[in-house]
Amino acid sequence: GVVARFVRSSTLEVLAQPYITVASLKPLPRWYFIRAHVLPGSALPLLTLFGFSLGGIIAGAAIVESVFAWPGVGRFLVFSVARRDVAARQDVTGQARRWSSRHSPQARRAQSLAPRRCNKRPHSAK
Repeated sequence: GVVARFVRSSTLEVLAQPYITVASLKPLPRWYFIRAHVLPGSALPLLTLFGFSLGGIIAGAAIVESVFAWPGVGRFLVFSVARRDVAARQDVTGQARRWSSRHSPQARRAQSLAPRRCNKRPHSAK
């Protein structure tokens, strides 16, 4: 749901860019035009979304591991909450915090490695 709406809005925003209008005038197949010109520009905001949603992924792992009785860190966290094991809870949440703080800069680094035209911001109206 959220990712699909995010992809749609970023793709529509990229389609409104001037370089896309120029590229659409080239005699290219539609699939190549989208793959070569539209997708690189619309993928950039997704890097940010995935970088910041890592905490939710870890929380989702805890729920899935508990429901399906799979062994893992999420199930360990749920059992440590039930046993009131404060040290184990702090350790798991600290690891999740470290993962989140580690992957947020990596998402920014991945954005800086994206093609140059994807990093351009729209010109402000003068």
